[in-house]
Order: sequence, then C-alpha cells, then structure tokens
Amino acid sequence: MRFISLLCGLLLATSGAQATTPDDLRTLLFAGKFDADGRHVQLSAWLHASEAWKGLRPGPRAHYIEFKRRLTGSNNGEIFLSHRGAAKAQNVNKNTATGFLADLIGRGFIHLTQGPHPGHIGIGVASKWDLDEERTKDGKAPAKAFMAWCANQNPSPKNGTPRPNKRDNLPLNPANHTVPNFGTQSAIC
Repeated sequence: MRFISLLCGLLLATSGAQATTPDDLRTLLFAGKFDADGRHVQLSAWLHASEAWKGLRPGPRAHYIEFKRRLTGSNNGEIFLSHRGAAKAQNVNKNTATGFLADLIGRGFIHLTQGPHPGHIGIGVASKWDLDEERTKDGKAPAKAFMAWCANQNPSPKNGTPRPNKRDNLPLNPANHTVPNFGTQSAIC
C-alpha cells in the first residue's frame, strides 16, 4: 500500500499536475492507456430486454454490434456496410453474412436506405443502412420496429419442409401389389 502511494506521489511530481480527488488521480494514471479515441459500442438495457434481441442468434448479434461500431452519431441512415465487408469483419462466409443481415432486417433492427450500385465511374458502392434504435440523420425519432416483433411472427418448420398429409406411395399389402413384367426378366416379389 505504501508503494502505491509513493508511486502516485512520484507520478504527480513528474507530471506537474495536481490531483485533489481519487478520480483526478485515476485520470492521471490511466490517461490514454486503453482506447486512444475513446470510442465504444453501447447496447441499452431495453434493447437487451426486447423479445427480438433475446431470440437473436449470436451471429446476427455480432453483426448488429458491427453496425453500431460504424455509427458515429451523425451518420445513421448512411452507414456503409457491404455483404463482403460484413463477412470480413465477422470472419464468416459472405452467404452466412447475408443470412445474418436477413435476420436483422426481419426482426426490425436495421433497414436498407440505399442498395448497392455501381458508382458514377463504375466502381461499386456499398449499401447504406439505418439502425432503427437511433435517431436518423435528419433528426427523426427512432422507429424501434424491433420492439413490436414477437417470436411467433415468422414461424418456421423445425425439421425442414413439412410433409404433405396425403402421400402417393404404393400400398403396403403385398397381396394387392404386383410388379409389372418388362420383357425377358421375370418379376419376383
């Protein structure tokens, strides 16, 4: 404990700053040590509590965090992210990333504001996206469409394609079943 107080005194003496509270001392000790630009991704508690977020798989959640990472506060509605760029950021295949985007769109977390297109000089321009959780660039209130999403909204079959009720297979009674004779081979049942 005494070593820490000596170290703090040495830090204060060499920096020429005065720390009057423990918070000032922490600021001096840890200034610039963690994140140089101070940016972080904040996910609200009400977002975590929404039914749409609770039912979301980990892949689409990571995708949403990538969208939030690209949000600067003034570019909502103009967040550039291509399918390939999203796949590279999450270290997944492009087709997998497309499925993640479809999940986020289907639940109302994001929506496309401008689709991909070849630019005016022929170089492709990525899609522009809008986060429904945040205010738009022109100051409109957030839509929060994901808050209205419910689990039974888009039910899918659990085991692939459902089978039809009426099947057109052969009868199981061997007495009524005959195999046709095609030419030289005899039919054996």
